Amino acid sequence: MIIDFDKYLNEDGTQPEWLSEFIRCRKWVEDALEYSLGTHNVQDILDGVATNALQLWASDKAVIITEIMVYPRKKLLHAPIVAGNLEGVAEIAPSILEFAKFIGCQGVTTAGRKGWERTFLREYNFKPAYNCMLMEI
Repeated sequence: MIIDFDKYLNEDGTQPEWLSEFIRCRKWVEDALEYSLGTHNVQDILDGVATNALQLWASDKAVIITEIMVYPRKKLLHAPIVAGNLEGVAEIAPSILEFAKFIGCQGVTTAGRKGWERTFLREYNFKPAYNCMLMEI
C-alpha cells in the first residue's frame, strides 16, 4: 500500500515526531494487521493516529496502538494493535496504564492469541474476559 506521508507534515515541511515513529514502526503494525480480521489497514491506523482517534505508543522493540472506548456505563482503553518484541511491549505497558488512569478509564483491554495469557500481562492482572468467535457472512 502506498501512503502519501506528505499530507501529515508540519506547516514548515518537517515530519512530526509521531509520524517518524509511525514510519519506524510501520512493519510491526502491518504484521499485526494480518490478524485483525480486516478491520483496519495501515492507512486507517495512520489516519487515526493523525486525528488523535488512536494513540501510538512505541519503544525500540515494539509498538502498541490504543483507542479510547466510551460506552454508556464504562470507559476503557483498548489496544487493537500490539506488535514487536515482547520485552518492548512490556516496556510500553506502564505508560499505557498510567494514561488510562489519567483519562478516567475503568480498564484496559486487548485481544490476541491465547498465548498472551502466559506473558507479563499476568503481572498487571489481565485475565481472559471472553472468547471472541466470528462467523463471516
